[in-house]
Amino acid sequence: MVGSRVDASWQSASAFDATLAEARGAPGAALGLRLERTGKSARITLDTQALTDSAADATVWLAQTVDAQTTQVRAGENHGATLHHDRVVQQLAGGWPLGAGSAQRMLDLAAMPSVAWRVVAFVQDARGNTLQSLSLDASRCAESAAPP
Repeated sequence: MVGSRVDASWQSASAFDATLAEARGAPGAALGLRLERTGKSARITLDTQALTDSAADATVWLAQTVDAQTTQVRAGENHGATLHHDRVVQQLAGGWPLGAGSAQRMLDLAAMPSVAWRVVAFVQDARGNTLQSLSLDASRCAESAAPP
Protein backbone atom coordinates (compact mmCIF):
# COMPACT_ATOMS: atom_id res chain seq x y z
CA MET A 1 0.00 0.00 0.00
CA VAL A 2 1.29 3.42 -0.95
CA GLY A 3 -0.69 6.43 0.23
CA SER A 4 -4.33 5.56 -0.30
CA ARG A 5 -3.62 3.09 -3.13
CA VAL A 6 -3.83 -0.58 -2.33
CA ASP A 7 -2.99 -1.63 -5.87
CA ALA A 8 0.49 -0.08 -6.15
CA SER A 9 2.45 -1.65 -8.99
CA TRP A 10 5.83 -2.77 -7.66
CA GLN A 11 6.88 -5.04 -10.54
CA SER A 12 8.12 -2.11 -12.62
CA ALA A 13 10.51 0.43 -11.10
CA SER A 14 9.14 3.25 -13.27
CA ALA A 15 5.50 2.44 -12.42
CA PHE A 16 6.36 2.26 -8.71
CA ASP A 17 8.24 5.58 -8.92
CA ALA A 18 5.14 7.13 -10.53
CA THR A 19 2.95 5.78 -7.70
CA LEU A 20 5.33 7.26 -5.11
CA ALA A 21 5.32 10.64 -6.88
CA GLU A 22 1.50 10.62 -6.89
CA ALA A 23 1.38 9.78 -3.16
CA ARG A 24 3.76 12.65 -2.38
CA GLY A 25 1.33 15.18 -3.82
CA ALA A 26 0.06 18.07 -1.77
CA PRO A 27 -2.35 16.96 0.98
CA GLY A 28 -5.95 18.11 0.86
CA ALA A 29 -6.05 18.91 4.58
CA ALA A 30 -3.83 19.93 7.47
CA LEU A 31 -4.16 18.22 10.85
CA GLY A 32 -2.81 18.91 14.32
CA LEU A 33 -3.12 16.78 17.47
CA ARG A 34 -2.52 17.72 21.08
CA LEU A 35 -2.96 15.57 24.15
CA GLU A 36 -3.21 16.74 27.74
CA ARG A 37 -2.94 13.98 30.36
CA THR A 38 -4.10 14.41 33.92
CA GLY A 39 -3.98 11.32 36.08
CA LYS A 40 -5.96 8.59 34.32
CA SER A 41 -7.83 10.90 31.94
CA ALA A 42 -6.86 12.78 28.81
CA ARG A 43 -8.16 15.53 26.55
CA ILE A 44 -7.38 15.28 22.86
CA THR A 45 -7.55 18.42 20.73
CA LEU A 46 -7.78 18.03 16.96
CA ASP A 47 -7.13 21.01 14.69
CA THR A 48 -8.22 20.72 11.06
CA GLN A 49 -7.97 22.89 7.99
CA ALA A 50 -9.07 22.25 4.41
CA LEU A 51 -6.24 23.09 2.00
CA THR A 52 -8.19 22.67 -1.24
CA ASP A 53 -11.73 23.54 -2.28
CA SER A 54 -12.55 19.88 -2.92
CA ALA A 55 -11.37 18.89 0.58
CA ALA A 56 -14.12 21.01 2.16
CA ASP A 57 -16.55 18.14 1.46
CA ALA A 58 -14.31 15.58 3.20
CA THR A 59 -14.93 13.86 6.55
CA VAL A 60 -12.69 13.91 9.64
CA TRP A 61 -12.25 10.92 11.98
CA LEU A 62 -10.39 10.43 15.24
CA ALA A 63 -9.44 6.96 16.49
CA GLN A 64 -7.86 5.67 19.68
CA THR A 65 -5.77 2.55 19.09
CA VAL A 66 -3.97 0.15 21.43
CA ASP A 67 -1.10 -2.25 20.94
CA ALA A 68 -0.12 -5.59 22.49
CA GLN A 69 -3.50 -7.28 22.12
CA THR A 70 -3.75 -11.06 21.73
CA THR A 71 -6.41 -13.51 20.63
CA GLN A 72 -6.40 -17.22 21.41
CA VAL A 73 -7.71 -19.18 18.40
CA ARG A 74 -10.13 -21.82 19.73
CA ALA A 75 -11.23 -23.52 16.50
CA GLY A 76 -10.34 -24.08 12.88
CA GLU A 77 -7.03 -24.70 11.20
CA ASN A 78 -5.23 -22.28 13.52
CA HIS A 79 -6.66 -23.84 16.70
CA GLY A 80 -4.30 -23.27 19.62
CA ALA A 81 -2.43 -20.41 17.97
CA THR A 82 -2.05 -17.01 19.58
CA LEU A 83 -2.57 -14.01 17.31
CA HIS A 84 -0.85 -10.73 18.21
CA HIS A 85 -2.44 -7.39 17.28
CA ASP A 86 -1.20 -3.80 17.29
CA ARG A 87 -3.09 -0.61 16.45
CA VAL A 88 -6.48 -2.07 17.37
CA VAL A 89 -9.17 0.62 17.29
CA GLN A 90 -10.77 0.96 20.72
CA GLN A 91 -12.74 4.13 20.09
CA LEU A 92 -13.75 5.91 16.88
CA ALA A 93 -15.18 9.40 16.90
CA GLY A 94 -16.18 11.67 14.12
CA GLY A 95 -17.65 11.53 10.78
CA TRP A 96 -17.40 15.33 11.12
CA PRO A 97 -17.45 17.43 7.97
CA LEU A 98 -14.06 19.03 7.35
CA GLY A 99 -15.68 22.17 5.96
CA ALA A 100 -13.96 25.21 4.52
CA GLY A 101 -11.45 27.00 6.69
CA SER A 102 -10.22 25.64 10.00
CA ALA A 103 -11.89 24.00 12.99
CA GLN A 104 -11.07 22.52 16.37
CA ARG A 105 -12.62 19.49 18.08
CA MET A 106 -12.00 18.06 21.54
CA LEU A 107 -12.46 14.55 22.84
CA ASP A 108 -12.20 13.59 26.51
CA LEU A 109 -11.09 10.10 27.52
CA ALA A 110 -12.12 9.08 31.03
CA ALA A 111 -9.56 6.27 31.26
CA MET A 112 -6.40 5.60 29.33
CA PRO A 113 -5.16 2.12 28.41
CA SER A 114 -2.30 0.61 30.37
CA VAL A 115 -0.65 -0.60 27.14
CA ALA A 116 0.93 1.41 24.34
CA TRP A 117 -1.74 3.50 22.63
CA ARG A 118 -2.12 6.13 19.94
CA VAL A 119 -4.49 8.74 18.68
CA VAL A 120 -4.95 8.77 14.92
CA ALA A 121 -6.69 11.52 12.97
CA PHE A 122 -7.56 11.08 9.31
CA VAL A 123 -9.50 12.87 6.59
CA GLN A 124 -11.36 11.00 3.85
CA ASP A 125 -13.07 12.26 0.72
CA ALA A 126 -16.52 11.04 -0.37
CA ARG A 127 -14.95 8.05 -2.19
CA GLY A 128 -13.04 6.95 0.92
CA ASN A 129 -9.63 8.15 -0.26
CA THR A 130 -7.40 9.34 2.57
CA LEU A 131 -6.44 12.98 2.08
CA GLN A 132 -4.32 13.26 5.22
CA SER A 133 -3.57 11.31 8.39
CA LEU A 134 -1.65 11.96 11.57
CA SER A 135 -0.72 9.68 14.47
CA LEU A 136 0.32 10.66 18.00
CA ASP A 137 2.00 8.08 20.26
CA ALA A 138 -0.09 9.04 23.29
CA SER A 139 1.50 6.55 25.66
CA ARG A 140 4.73 8.55 25.41
CA CYS A 141 3.11 11.89 26.27
CA ALA A 142 4.03 13.23 29.69
CA GLU A 143 1.38 14.00 32.27
CA SER A 144 0.34 17.66 32.38
CA ALA A 145 1.46 19.64 35.39
CA ALA A 146 -1.22 20.60 37.89
CA PRO A 147 -2.35 24.22 37.55
CA PRO A 148 -0.77 26.60 40.11
